[in-house]
Amino acid sequence: MELKELNLIRGYLPKGRTKYYYFKDRYAFQMLAWKLGKRSIKVHELKKHAHLRRFLQLPRFKQFLMTLPDGVITAERLMEYGFETHKLHRFRLTVGRWGDSGKRHDSWYQTSRPGWNLVLQLNFSAEHDRCYGSLCEDSANPFLLGAMCHPVLMGPRYTTMAWTRIDLDMLRGIAVIEEIQNDWLRDALFEQQALLKSLKGGKVSLSGSWSDVPVRKALMYFKEHIQPMQSLWDEAMLSAALWFLYEELEVSMVYFHTWESGLWFKQLNSRYGPPRSLYTKLPSRFGFHRVPEGPRFIEEQLPTDRRSRQRQRSRGSYHWWRTILSRLE
Repeated sequence: MELKELNLIRGYLPKGRTKYYYFKDRYAFQMLAWKLGKRSIKVHELKKHAHLRRFLQLPRFKQFLMTLPDGVITAERLMEYGFETHKLHRFRLTVGRWGDSGKRHDSWYQTSRPGWNLVLQLNFSAEHDRCYGSLCEDSANPFLLGAMCHPVLMGPRYTTMAWTRIDLDMLRGIAVIEEIQNDWLRDALFEQQALLKSLKGGKVSLSGSWSDVPVRKALMYFKEHIQPMQSLWDEAMLSAALWFLYEELEVSMVYFHTWESGLWFKQLNSRYGPPRSLYTKLPSRFGFHRVPEGPRFIEEQLPTDRRSRQRQRSRGSYHWWRTILSRLE
């Protein structure tokens, strides 16, 4: 996107931090509610939709089906379910930006085309911040060594758990999920493993920026705030991104890079590519389906010089992931 367009979009969004509540597998309820709209559907009819019937196998969705007196699924029932019966994780959403104003493609930014991406940041809860703040001095942020190189929330406290970069064509109502990533959880898990290993060796304290933190408090932080997120963060981040696109920006056609298309458009070497699971298992779990062509505003950026055409032929074919949030497919 052009910076002017990006700033215009950001200007329309709510100011401050938007609350976002999530429980395991909530994405299935959210996505199916959007696809239904004002319609309703029976369970046996849902099974006919290949990319959505996998929702029926989710434990929480099975529990939801047991609450239906007539076996009819509606958007209202989907969106109301779970808030009183399941453990809710409270996040705060903020919006940032990432990219460059240059007209030439710079692979360092890992954008599919020259320009800017909108960044949706999934931030930890206030409870996490209070716990984390009690462990560290204001100058010590052990899980943000690479913060200046990533689009995290910058402020007195850096509480961004994960983020997604998004490219948009607002005129066509199309979005591209460029990247989903986190650093905090990865670095915290490494610190936890290092601490447990040192304890086995007879040590009783942490090192580096956490050298003054009591081990008991550190272990409590890892157990209560880090471990629960390890298996949840990717689906919570993608779910929040889709909610943001559909509810805030009214965008319903969403593309997601496959691992191969991401390497090609971002000009990345496969040795330094992102984790495959984030670009294979995650979109498949959400009911995205593979399509041979991506959004026009990205595809039309393909270079046309001879060397690039030769490189394109040699790389073989690639596909994209796509979903239409307002349509049963």
